[in-house]
Amino acid sequence: MNAIYNFLENSSRLRTVLFWVWMLSAAGFVLFAYTQSMTVGQSFSETLQHPAIALSFLVACMSVIQSVMLKVAESENPQTVRLFGIFSVVQQILVGNLIAALVAFFLVRSLRFEDRTEQFAPQWRWALVGGMVLIGVLTLLTLIARYNQMTPGS
Repeated sequence: MNAIYNFLENSSRLRTVLFWVWMLSAAGFVLFAYTQSMTVGQSFSETLQHPAIALSFLVACMSVIQSVMLKVAESENPQTVRLFGIFSVVQQILVGNLIAALVAFFLVRSLRFEDRTEQFAPQWRWALVGGMVLIGVLTLLTLIARYNQMTPGS
C-alpha cells in the first residue's frame, strides 16, 4: 500500500505516466482505425470520414498536442504543471478519457504542496495559453458534434 501511495505522490512519475497515457491512447486509436479500415476494405482516409471515427481521431490528435504541452509545462515550474493539470482534468473528463483524467488528477494532487508564488509559465506563457485555448475550442466543437450525433433528428 505504501508503494502505491508513494507512486501517487511522485509528480515526476505521474507526469511520465500521463505523457504515455496520452501518446498510447492516440496510437491505440490510430491502430484501431487502421484495422477497422482493413476489415471493411476501405482506405484509411475513407474510414476517417465516418463522423464517430472522425471525432475520435480529433480527440486522439488533441491527446498528442496535450502531451507536448505537458512537456513544455514541465520545463517551466511546478505551478505551471499544476495549472495545466487542472485544465487537463476538466478537458479529459469532457472528451471522455477517464484514465487520463484520473492520472492528471493525481498529478495535480501530488503538486498540492508546491510553491504557488511562482508565475505561470514565465518563458512559454503565450505558447501554453494559446495551446490551452486551442484545446478548449476543439473540445467545445467535439462536444457540440457529439451532441448533434446523439440527437434523434440528425
